[in-house]
Amino acid sequence: MTETFGQRSPTPRERELILLIGRGLPNKEIANELSISKNTVRVHIRNIMRKYGLHNRTQIAVMFRMKSAATTTETLSDPSEEKVLSRSPGPVVST
Repeated sequence: MTETFGQRSPTPRERELILLIGRGLPNKEIANELSISKNTVRVHIRNIMRKYGLHNRTQIAVMFRMKSAATTTETLSDPSEEKVLSRSPGPVVST
């Protein structure tokens, strides 16, 4: 199942960026992870912000976290997301 944020679904590349931004990676690390330039990362971020009416990357991260919290039992259907997840384990949180 493809995640949607409002009425519009993110593209596969936008989903990758949203996942990495949600994990707190800076543009340089996102560029390295995805084998693209930092400028291309900035363009994708700008497109995501325009598409969803956001004003900064923090709002992208919050949108991702809110969506993730709302769908705690969801499984990934896109192999590219699994690849990103395996390369970028988020912060470890102990309870």
